[in-house]
Amino acid sequence: MKTVPSRWTLANGKTDNAWEVQLRAELHPPSLRFRKNVLLRFPELAVRPDVVFTRARVAVSLERCFCHSCPEHSGNSLSNNASWRSKVQRKRRRDDPVRRRLTQGDGES
Repeated sequence: MKTVPSRWTLANGKTDNAWEVQLRAELHPPSLRFRKNVLLRFPELAVRPDVVFTRARVAVSLERCFCHSCPEHSGNSLSNNASWRSKVQRKRRRDDPVRRRLTQGDGES
């Protein structure tokens, strides 16, 4: 059965959502050189951070509080709580190894 994306998912696609566009707009005036949509390859995984400063070897990924279960700002969903809890757990299982690997470095772009 094919899953139909929600309006929220369609409005906030994988790239160029409002937060990413705002971040990049803030980086332009001081002429900070960066790249977007760069695939970083590691032996065990590949990842596309939102912004990569290639010379400084710094990768930036924007993670919203609710979807990434921020302990300070994330709360429980008022509707469809079980589904959201499952989705957030999947994101954490996916993102935690990526975060650890990016902290170690040594990726190839």
